[in-house]
Amino acid sequence: MPVDVACRYGYDEKPSDRLIEMLDLARSQEQWNDIVELANALVMRADRASA
Repeated sequence: MPVDVACRYGYDEKPSDRLIEMLDLARSQEQWNDIVELANALVMRADRASA
């Protein structure tokens, strides 16, 4: 379910939700360069959250 729709039903969006949604879309379209960039962005966000 897209994040926008989930939010309408009370879901509290997490900072990484949009990146994950974009990553899923890039994967389904086999956009390998975008997949690498989005995965790196998720790793950086996780590293900042754990610091």
